[in-house]
Parts: sequence; structure tokens; C-alpha cells
Amino acid sequence: MKPFDASAEPACAPWTRRPFGARGQAGLTVVEVLVTVTVSLILLAGVMQVFVNSRQGYRIQEGLTRLNEEARFAISQLEYHLRMAGHWGGSTEIEFTSSYNDQCNIGVTSGAPNRLFANWEDIWSGASSRCTVAPYNTAGMQSTVLAVRFAVPEPVDDAALGENNYYLRSRVGDVGQVFRGNADRAALFGGTALADSSAADVANYPFEEVIYYVRRCTNPRWLSGTWCDSSDDTDRMLVRQRIWGPLAPPVQSGANEEVAGGVERMAIAFLVDTSGTGDEFRYMRAEAVTSNNFWNQVVGAHVQLLMRVQERDIGLPTYPTTIGMLYDPPYTVPADNVDFRHKLFSSTIQLRNG
Repeated sequence: MKPFDASAEPACAPWTRRPFGARGQAGLTVVEVLVTVTVSLILLAGVMQVFVNSRQGYRIQEGLTRLNEEARFAISQLEYHLRMAGHWGGSTEIEFTSSYNDQCNIGVTSGAPNRLFANWEDIWSGASSRCTVAPYNTAGMQSTVLAVRFAVPEPVDDAALGENNYYLRSRVGDVGQVFRGNADRAALFGGTALADSSAADVANYPFEEVIYYVRRCTNPRWLSGTWCDSSDDTDRMLVRQRIWGPLAPPVQSGANEEVAGGVERMAIAFLVDTSGTGDEFRYMRAEAVTSNNFWNQVVGAHVQLLMRVQERDIGLPTYPTTIGMLYDPPYTVPADNVDFRHKLFSSTIQLRNG
């Protein structure tokens, strides 16, 4: 046997790490995984924030667009009815007959109605329960209530008169009479100058009284102007009541019509010919026009609508803000509405009749 020779044996190779897998891939440590997840979450949160802000901005912009549309429509309706105020179909003035009774008696003195009348919201606080126009009397709202009377310029033959509708029997240059239905027409005008509606200067016109006011909520209870179906319903709305017949059964003509949402306040100043001769004009608030008995000398109106979007804007300051309104005291936005955007719309309207 050959003796052992240690020098002849090869030296042991140092230990080396074997590659993992066929391609030599190595795994991630726990720290690397945590860092990756954290960075991903930060990036995802940033993307989500951009999405949320974009969506919020879109909703606010959409609300402003809708607000502009609502305001334009509301202003157009107010303009139309203000310009119709005092259209008596050629009569110099009108009187209410004994058959006419709207149970509100808005702006009526000794049976002679004004073509136009307005005041603060509490003007009808003691009115009949049938007169559902009275809005909720909340301190600080102070929205003008506007009543307009006119004859619809669509003549109606005697044979086509409704039994319970109101009409104006008009004669050019004479005093017109507001009456109810065909039976009243025959009883009231037989043997008078207004007897023959076929005469060239005599006609029947549908008679309307339109009352605008701000309702304190969007969804009323029992079609009321004073009660809401929910205590948290604070979205005010411009509504109107059209009176074209009795406010009692079988005809209920005084239902509220919704005109525009988002109207927080309505203020109207009236341009008055104070001299009565066209030499001196002055803007007055409704109560001043009433106290000076100037309603028949009103020649124009300046309407302001303070509108509020439906979507809250969390970027707005959360403290009460004051909004100045022409000819009216400044309006303080309620504390629960300060994070809604507001916008003021106005229009100056020339009255055509009277």
C-alpha cells in the first residue's frame, strides 16, 4: 500500500452561496416589502385625493351651472308678471264685484285693487287658512312677498266662460269689473254698458293674481307654505301662488307652483314717480311705497335674488358672512349655510301698464 501523502490532496475550495433558482433570482426582505407597500399606498392616496378633488370641483361647477339656469328662469318669470301688472284690457282701472273673494285681500283698499303690491313676509301672518301663500316667518329671512294682478290678454266669449273662474269685463276707457263665472256676468252687467261683449270695445279677459314668495324648504308638508316635511330641509325655494278662482272648494286655485330652487332671499325695490308728473323718480322699499300710497305710481322695479348652490364647498370659511343687497339691509348668511356658495342676481324691469 502506498503511504498517505497529504501534499498530494487538492486544497478544499471555499464555501460559496449557491444561486437560487435557474436564473439566480433572490427574494425581497421584509423591510423591502414594507417600503414598497408604503410608497404604493402614498401614491394611491395621492391619486384618490386628486380624484376626490376633481369630483368635488365638478359637482360644485355643475351646481353653479344649475344655479345660473334657475336664476335666469326665475328672473324671466318675475319680469313677465311685473310687466303684465295693471294690464286691464283697455280699462282705466278695475273694481272687484261682490262675487270676487280671494280671501287674501292683498293690497285692496275699499274694493279697489292695486295692480301691484309687496311687503315683507309677515304681511299675511293673520290671513285666512285658505290663503296658503304666507311663508314661514323666520327672523332674518326678510324676503319680499310680491303680488301682481293683471288680465290675461286672451279674450273669452260669454259662452265659453267657466263657472267658477274669475274674469275681467273690460271696456276701453271705462272702469273694468272683476267677476266670477257666467251666471254672475248676466246678473251684474245686464242693462249696463258692459252688457254686450260682442261690442267692439267690450271683452272678457281671464283675471289672475300671482303671488311670489320664498318658501323656507324644498318639500312642504300638505302643500303648505309654512310647514316642511323634514326639520333638516333648509333648501329654500321661490314659489308662486296663482289665484284664478275661489280659494275654497269646489275650486282650489291657490296651489303653490315651484319656480326655482336655491333662492335664499328675494328683495325688490320699486322705482316710483313721486311727483306723479314724471319729474322726480326715486327707488323705495315696499313698506315705504305702502306708507306713501304710491303703488299706482310705480314705474319700475329692481329685483335681486340671492341664490345658493346645493353642494357644500368645504374650502369656504366656516364663519358667518354678510352679503350686501341694494336698497335693503345687509343679509347675514345663517350659520348652517356659510359653507355653501352664494351668488347674487339682479334685474331692472320697466312696468308697462298703469
